[in-house]
Amino acid sequence: MEFLTTTPILDWILNTPCKDLFSPAAADDVRPNVVPLIVCADGATLSVQASRTHYCRPRDCYGPWHTVEVGYPSVAVPEWAAHKDQDKNADTDTVFAYVPVELVRAFITAHGGENQVLNHTA
Repeated sequence: MEFLTTTPILDWILNTPCKDLFSPAAADDVRPNVVPLIVCADGATLSVQASRTHYCRPRDCYGPWHTVEVGYPSVAVPEWAAHKDQDKNADTDTVFAYVPVELVRAFITAHGGENQVLNHTA
């Protein structure tokens, strides 16, 4: 099985405009407003979202984003504690608001990078 040591799915999320849920017209070259989980090489997962309806900066549908909303990581991430939006006692069953992209990239890298087989954008 081949694993990526870079973060192409994260980069795609950060640099690709998304569908604006509040606009009836949508371009064909945009990503969905909500994207699937990112799966790391060691099996760790996390939901990374960025749009005008998520806890991110800029809070729009165009990016590029420098902070993102991260939800429900499969393992605890103490470095993100200050970004917890919901249950302050939860380590994995919660949403993290405005997480700097560098921290998300570091998490993915620490878990072996993105799993090329299990991640897909289509």
